[in-house]
Amino acid sequence: MLKKYIIISTMMTFIVLIAGIIALYTRSEQGQDFRCQSDVSIRKIRSNGDINELKVSTFFLFNNPHLITVIHKGILKSADRIWIIDRNLQVKVDKLKGSNIYYIADKKMAKTPDDTAPPNIVSEMMLDSVNYFYMSRIKENALLIQGFVLPVMMCVDIESE
Repeated sequence: MLKKYIIISTMMTFIVLIAGIIALYTRSEQGQDFRCQSDVSIRKIRSNGDINELKVSTFFLFNNPHLITVIHKGILKSADRIWIIDRNLQVKVDKLKGSNIYYIADKKMAKTPDDTAPPNIVSEMMLDSVNYFYMSRIKENALLIQGFVLPVMMCVDIESE
Protein backbone atom coordinates (compact mmCIF):
# COMPACT_ATOMS: atom_id res chain seq x y z
CA MET A 1 0.00 0.00 0.00
CA LEU A 2 2.82 2.39 0.88
CA LYS A 3 4.54 1.56 -2.39
CA LYS A 4 1.38 2.53 -4.37
CA TYR A 5 1.10 5.80 -2.44
CA ILE A 6 4.74 6.70 -3.20
CA ILE A 7 4.29 5.87 -6.90
CA ILE A 8 1.07 7.91 -7.13
CA SER A 9 2.68 10.85 -5.26
CA THR A 10 5.72 10.73 -7.54
CA MET A 11 3.52 10.66 -10.65
CA MET A 12 1.39 13.59 -9.41
CA THR A 13 4.52 15.61 -8.60
CA PHE A 14 5.91 14.86 -12.05
CA ILE A 15 2.66 15.94 -13.75
CA VAL A 16 2.52 19.20 -11.76
CA LEU A 17 6.19 19.87 -12.60
CA ILE A 18 5.59 19.33 -16.34
CA ALA A 19 2.48 21.58 -16.24
CA GLY A 20 4.53 24.30 -14.50
CA ILE A 21 7.28 24.12 -17.11
CA ILE A 22 4.74 24.35 -19.93
CA ALA A 23 3.04 27.34 -18.25
CA LEU A 24 6.35 29.17 -17.79
CA TYR A 25 7.39 28.49 -21.39
CA THR A 26 4.04 29.70 -22.72
CA ARG A 27 4.20 32.85 -20.59
CA SER A 28 7.75 33.70 -21.75
CA GLU A 29 6.75 33.26 -25.40
CA GLN A 30 3.78 35.62 -24.93
CA GLY A 31 6.18 38.49 -24.30
CA GLN A 32 6.69 38.76 -28.07
CA ASP A 33 2.99 38.43 -28.89
CA PHE A 34 1.20 41.70 -29.49
CA ARG A 35 -1.23 43.30 -31.89
CA CYS A 36 -1.52 47.01 -32.39
CA GLN A 37 -3.33 49.43 -34.66
CA SER A 38 -2.42 52.78 -36.16
CA ASP A 39 -4.81 55.06 -38.05
CA VAL A 40 -3.47 57.67 -40.47
CA SER A 41 -5.48 60.44 -42.09
CA ILE A 42 -3.65 62.87 -44.38
CA ARG A 43 -5.18 65.65 -46.44
CA LYS A 44 -3.09 67.68 -48.90
CA ILE A 45 -4.23 70.60 -51.01
CA ARG A 46 -2.12 70.97 -54.14
CA SER A 47 -1.23 74.30 -55.71
CA ASN A 48 -3.74 73.64 -58.52
CA GLY A 49 -6.53 73.24 -55.94
CA ASP A 50 -6.79 69.45 -56.14
CA ILE A 51 -7.27 67.74 -52.79
CA ASN A 52 -5.57 64.44 -51.99
CA GLU A 53 -6.75 62.41 -49.02
CA LEU A 54 -5.23 59.25 -47.57
CA LYS A 55 -7.01 57.32 -44.82
CA VAL A 56 -5.33 54.07 -43.78
CA SER A 57 -5.66 51.74 -40.82
CA THR A 58 -2.55 49.67 -40.18
CA PHE A 59 -2.55 46.52 -38.09
CA PHE A 60 0.82 45.31 -36.81
CA LEU A 61 0.64 41.65 -35.74
CA PHE A 62 3.64 40.12 -34.01
CA ASN A 63 2.48 36.60 -33.13
CA ASN A 64 5.71 34.76 -33.81
CA PRO A 65 9.25 35.69 -32.72
CA HIS A 66 10.40 35.65 -36.37
CA LEU A 67 7.36 36.80 -38.36
CA ILE A 68 5.44 40.07 -38.42
CA THR A 69 2.29 40.71 -40.45
CA VAL A 70 1.49 44.30 -41.40
CA ILE A 71 -2.01 44.84 -42.80
CA HIS A 72 -3.03 48.09 -44.52
CA LYS A 73 -6.67 48.90 -45.28
CA GLY A 74 -7.96 52.25 -46.45
CA ILE A 75 -8.63 54.63 -49.31
CA LEU A 76 -6.76 57.21 -51.34
CA LYS A 77 -8.73 60.04 -52.96
CA SER A 78 -7.09 62.26 -55.55
CA ALA A 79 -9.19 64.78 -57.45
CA ASP A 80 -12.02 62.66 -58.88
CA ARG A 81 -10.32 59.25 -58.47
CA ILE A 82 -10.60 56.84 -55.54
CA TRP A 83 -8.22 53.91 -54.93
CA ILE A 84 -8.74 51.16 -52.38
CA ILE A 85 -5.78 50.04 -50.28
CA ASP A 86 -5.96 46.44 -49.06
CA ARG A 87 -2.59 44.73 -48.73
CA ASN A 88 -0.55 42.58 -46.38
CA LEU A 89 3.17 42.52 -45.78
CA GLN A 90 4.86 39.46 -44.29
CA VAL A 91 8.18 40.41 -42.68
CA LYS A 92 10.65 37.80 -41.47
CA VAL A 93 12.80 39.23 -38.68
CA ASP A 94 15.70 38.27 -36.46
CA LYS A 95 16.04 39.98 -33.10
CA LEU A 96 19.54 41.14 -32.19
CA LYS A 97 20.50 39.56 -28.88
CA GLY A 98 20.23 41.76 -25.82
CA SER A 99 18.30 44.55 -27.57
CA ASN A 100 14.94 45.51 -29.00
CA ILE A 101 16.46 45.89 -32.49
CA TYR A 102 15.15 43.68 -35.29
CA TYR A 103 16.84 42.86 -38.61
CA ILE A 104 14.48 42.38 -41.56
CA ALA A 105 15.57 39.18 -43.29
CA ASP A 106 12.80 39.00 -45.91
CA LYS A 107 9.64 40.85 -47.02
CA LYS A 108 6.70 39.70 -49.12
CA MET A 109 3.80 41.95 -50.03
CA ALA A 110 0.43 40.67 -51.22
CA LYS A 111 -2.33 42.88 -52.62
CA THR A 112 -5.91 41.68 -52.63
CA PRO A 113 -7.86 41.90 -55.92
CA ASP A 114 -9.75 44.87 -54.42
CA ASP A 115 -6.52 46.87 -53.98
CA THR A 116 -6.31 49.42 -56.81
CA ALA A 117 -3.75 51.81 -55.28
CA PRO A 118 -0.26 52.34 -56.72
CA PRO A 119 2.32 49.89 -55.31
CA ASN A 120 4.41 52.42 -53.36
CA ILE A 121 1.57 54.40 -51.77
CA VAL A 122 2.19 53.07 -48.25
CA SER A 123 5.86 52.13 -48.59
CA GLU A 124 6.92 54.46 -45.76
CA MET A 125 4.48 52.72 -43.42
CA MET A 126 5.44 49.20 -44.49
CA LEU A 127 9.01 48.95 -43.23
CA ASP A 128 9.91 49.04 -46.94
CA SER A 129 12.77 51.49 -46.73
CA VAL A 130 14.54 50.07 -43.66
CA ASN A 131 16.58 46.94 -42.96
CA TYR A 132 16.59 47.39 -39.19
CA PHE A 133 13.94 48.74 -36.86
CA TYR A 134 13.32 48.84 -33.17
CA MET A 135 10.32 49.06 -30.92
CA SER A 136 9.88 51.12 -27.79
CA ARG A 137 6.93 51.02 -25.44
CA ILE A 138 6.04 54.67 -24.85
CA LYS A 139 2.95 53.99 -22.75
CA GLU A 140 1.50 50.86 -21.26
CA ASN A 141 -0.67 50.38 -24.35
CA ALA A 142 1.33 52.18 -27.07
CA LEU A 143 4.38 51.21 -29.12
CA LEU A 144 6.68 53.32 -31.25
CA ILE A 145 8.08 51.36 -34.19
CA GLN A 146 10.94 53.18 -35.82
CA GLY A 147 13.93 52.93 -38.08
CA PHE A 148 17.27 54.31 -36.95
CA VAL A 149 16.54 57.73 -38.48
CA LEU A 150 12.77 58.26 -38.61
CA PRO A 151 9.74 56.77 -36.86
CA VAL A 152 7.76 54.28 -38.94
CA MET A 153 4.57 54.40 -36.87
CA MET A 154 3.07 54.63 -33.43
CA CYS A 155 0.38 52.11 -32.65
CA VAL A 156 -2.04 51.36 -29.83
CA ASP A 157 -2.38 47.85 -28.43
CA ILE A 158 -5.58 46.32 -29.83
CA GLU A 159 -6.15 44.34 -26.61
CA SER A 160 -6.41 47.55 -24.54
CA GLU A 161 -8.88 49.44 -26.73
